[in-house]
Amino acid sequence: MDLELLKFPDMCSQYYKLITFICEIYPEKVTILSQDLFHNFMASLELGLTNFGADVAKLCFDGIASLCVHCHSLEDRNNPLWSALQGILKVMFNLLVLEPFETDLINPAAEALYGLICCHQAYYTELVNHLLSTQSDPTYYQRLAEAFNLLTPPGQPLSLDRAHKASFYKKLETFLSNVRLLLCMK
Repeated sequence: MDLELLKFPDMCSQYYKLITFICEIYPEKVTILSQDLFHNFMASLELGLTNFGADVAKLCFDGIASLCVHCHSLEDRNNPLWSALQGILKVMFNLLVLEPFETDLINPAAEALYGLICCHQAYYTELVNHLLSTQSDPTYYQRLAEAFNLLTPPGQPLSLDRAHKASFYKKLETFLSNVRLLLCMK
């Protein structure tokens, strides 16, 4: 899909509905796309998170969440989907923690972020540690560290079942309200 065509709202909406449908119904097909098509597909998801409004972002979060469930079930960690989702984790981490974010999207964003964290726990920890390392004020560092520990307690097993997702959603709401205040005060 051409970026110029995505400037037409109806075309953009239909395109992202199709992408989400593919992610939800045929996630295994995404992993067998040609390299160029796969790259464009994943780039479309990433682009939709920030560039075309809340409705498209919600579709992208839903698609990413579906891909995470599929990816988490795979034993092969060398497939391209595994690597692509790691890149999307960084984008979503920055989007939710460091950039303005529409609160109406917290639920679908939480599901996608939780799936990404389940797939890439070590990389998520790296992102958190990097953010913490940028904090020069020990008070801010401590409060951020505590907020992240409440969001994703160390040693707590991560599971993609409904109860864990619901718990993460509640924790994310609290986390975002606390961390946004903290980062804005800084």
